[in-house]
Amino acid sequence: MDNGVSGGGMSTFTGRSRVQHQAVQAICRQLWGRDLPITGVWDTATRQAVNGLLGQLGLAGPLTRQESWQGFLRASVRRWAEAR
Repeated sequence: MDNGVSGGGMSTFTGRSRVQHQAVQAICRQLWGRDLPITGVWDTATRQAVNGLLGQLGLAGPLTRQESWQGFLRASVRRWAEAR
């Protein structure tokens, strides 16, 4: 997911982008079955859903940590591909 900020490098999750919040919420809802509204707001429900999912995936730290962000995206792409 390109955030338009990372340039030629890997994308990052800053926690300040409404569009990234919506994307994360949609991924959690559609691919991982989390009961999470897509609001674009990084609220308590979103943080709890994401933190639970990161733990399930064996990823440490917040989504703003590069390794967690990339791991979340890679795991989500794998899940999407397996469901096809």
